[in-house]
Amino acid sequence: MTTTTTTPRLALRAAAPGLLAGALLALLAAPTPLAAQDASPTECAPTEEVDRYRLLRSLSLDLLGRIPTVAEYQLLDTVEEIDEPTLRALLASEEHFAQVRQYHRALLWGSLDGVNSLAAGQRRLRLRRGPNIWRNPNARATYRGRNDVDCLDQPQTEWDERGVPVPIRTFAGMNCRGGSCRQEGYVMVAPYWAPDTRIKVCAYDAQANAMGTDGQPCDVYNPNLACGCGPNLRQCSPGPNTAADRAMREALTEEPARLFEHIVRQGRSYFDAFTTNETLVNGASVHYYRHMSGVDVLSRGAVTYDPAMGELPDLDFRDQEDWRVVEREEAHAGVLTTYGFLMRFGSNRGRANRFYTAFRCEPFMPPAEGLPEEVEEDPSPNLRERTGCAGCHQTLEVAAAAWGRWRASTTFGLLRPVEVDMMGARAECAACDTAGGTRCSAFCNSYFITADNGHPEELATWRGFPQARAWLEESEATIIEAGPEALVDEPMERQKVASCTVRNLAEHYLGRELSETELLEWVPALRREFEASDYDFTELTYAIVSSEPYRTVR
Repeated sequence: MTTTTTTPRLALRAAAPGLLAGALLALLAAPTPLAAQDASPTECAPTEEVDRYRLLRSLSLDLLGRIPTVAEYQLLDTVEEIDEPTLRALLASEEHFAQVRQYHRALLWGSLDGVNSLAAGQRRLRLRRGPNIWRNPNARATYRGRNDVDCLDQPQTEWDERGVPVPIRTFAGMNCRGGSCRQEGYVMVAPYWAPDTRIKVCAYDAQANAMGTDGQPCDVYNPNLACGCGPNLRQCSPGPNTAADRAMREALTEEPARLFEHIVRQGRSYFDAFTTNETLVNGASVHYYRHMSGVDVLSRGAVTYDPAMGELPDLDFRDQEDWRVVEREEAHAGVLTTYGFLMRFGSNRGRANRFYTAFRCEPFMPPAEGLPEEVEEDPSPNLRERTGCAGCHQTLEVAAAAWGRWRASTTFGLLRPVEVDMMGARAECAACDTAGGTRCSAFCNSYFITADNGHPEELATWRGFPQARAWLEESEATIIEAGPEALVDEPMERQKVASCTVRNLAEHYLGRELSETELLEWVPALRREFEASDYDFTELTYAIVSSEPYRTVR
């Protein structure tokens, strides 16, 4: 069969071109779907030609996520075919853009269910049942001298000259810090997530002081007696299964999908979604980035460090439907450096694997016959050369290094060049050896090759180096500074991503895997059209739903 160079289009034989589209746009404003009915085997079977009513049903389900209304069906009574303006109207509707978001969220496996807490340990409020007082269990030792001592169920009335609550009760105890524990009362606070209400909060936890007793700012992660949750508790999270936590999780999860939609809606190149500094935020995510991130580079724990988000808009936490475009700093690379992507895939290898799977259609998989048996008594730590591992890791290790400047595991943030040299050994991490008496910090063990985590062969060459740099040639290591954007900066890389995008979307709309013939002939033809449109995702969608395979599969 000769390779097709153009995609068959829907016939444009409407009785009144454009009138159907105008009427349909009016109906899209407030659709009332028909009740779903069971389809017969005949209706489900592929045919040579799909009539306009069944085609509308397919288009509506695929592009709008619902079945057509009675009125939309009736609009077809006076026309022979669904014309181009009508199809364009569907593709320009808000319902379709919602489907674009849903499609990309599924492609990214969008979810933050695996992230236990969005806030630092010292900033996790929990409700004490009975007296219904909010406090931070992880800060009890800091505030009251012991980790099982809560505040009293009575109002706090006195503060010292530093703004620190004066204890109402003190008592001696061997387990108390300094031999004495203290208890304060509670205060009433209007929390940021519900400013029209007032809740009881332990007075230490509710402090809004700017400076701690140590002279350091009371930022998001300064465990100090004088440092609380800040004004309106803005630096603390009320914990899982609360409306506020769900709002922040949903906003951060939705961010990459919103960015894809933004690029598609503007008709920009699909590759902008992987390279732009732009992203979208709403009230909940603005609050998170502004008040619950920015921790010092060497701090420990499950916290958000430097998000490099640039200037954020002034939005109330409750403005959850108001999405704004913001310009992040240069280190960002589209969806690939959003919180939702980086925290969903916590390791650099996991990030690279998801990119290759979702956007290159090249998942890293073991051979069908399985991995060969390990024969070496002490296998090399270099997975790029290790038997059974090299096939994947020769590529995976380089791709993973694209996220070398981004934090991993349960943290989010940028490791700036002024703070971390990615091309050389870090002195403190090279010198430490916990077993030898010089403790390695969590920062060193998390991001560098140390005596605590390194293999002797690895330590011989890479001791103190960033883990992302190990085993890479100098020419390969440049991807660390280039960032994830480097994964789509070569023509061959872009061709692979374009082909995969075509394949994913075609299989999504056809509801099946493509045949070998379609992969060899139809996908390349669609890819060329995609390229000719400057990678306009809407044009690709139009090409697929206008095609003969789509028209006959329903």
